[in-house]
Amino acid sequence: AIRVGAIEGLGRFRDEASIEPLIKQLEGKSLVIQIKTVETLSKQPGPRVTEALCKVLDEEDPRLLITALRYFKDQREEAGLPAIARLLINVDEHVVQSAAGVLRHFGPTALPAIGEVLANAGDRAKQVVKAMVEIDSHSALPTLMQVFGTATDMHVLIEILDAFILHDLPGTVDFLIPFLERPGFPARAEVVQAIPYLRDPASVAPLCRLLSDPDVHIRRLAATSLDKLVATCADVEMVDPLGQA
Repeated sequence: AIRVGAIEGLGRFRDEASIEPLIKQLEGKSLVIQIKTVETLSKQPGPRVTEALCKVLDEEDPRLLITALRYFKDQREEAGLPAIARLLINVDEHVVQSAAGVLRHFGPTALPAIGEVLANAGDRAKQVVKAMVEIDSHSALPTLMQVFGTATDMHVLIEILDAFILHDLPGTVDFLIPFLERPGFPARAEVVQAIPYLRDPASVAPLCRLLSDPDVHIRRLAATSLDKLVATCADVEMVDPLGQA
């Protein structure tokens, strides 16, 4: 109680001289002291406080993390974006939701930082992609495409593919077609299966070419995808390219 009172007293000064002594309190092991210190520091925004609270975002306790996140939401401190984005792969769902909410507050400015996290998100990729498209699916598309082109983790690739299908954004099919013809691409089969859901006649000819692919599994998937594409597209403009191919 004495230490809490002392922290509150330092906070009332609103003096730069009180910032370093307060930051020192973050090094302790008492969660109560740490939270009270974060709350007090949050009332004195500035570069040094931002730097200290960025480090707090690497701590483990959900209550401490959520308290620190409020500072970045209120102050819109972009310096915290990388640390905030990393919380999207936190194991605590409340932390994930809080971080996603703060990132939405920043808008498209947050997307590059989230993209850095997505590349190595593994089985947490779903919530990272979700956070990106909730900010703005159109603005997220270039970052999603960039990560898709370089990632090797199947969790990441599949979640991005699912987002492509769900949001059906312009340019998605043209972006995916080259991956159909890359034998070493980890998610090649998944791209073949995803293409028909985008209902674009531009995908017919590439799928037809895959009917003679050396990989028998790819040939079968291409045939199935062509069938689905025709079955789900009632208008003649979608079916005509199949006859031409």
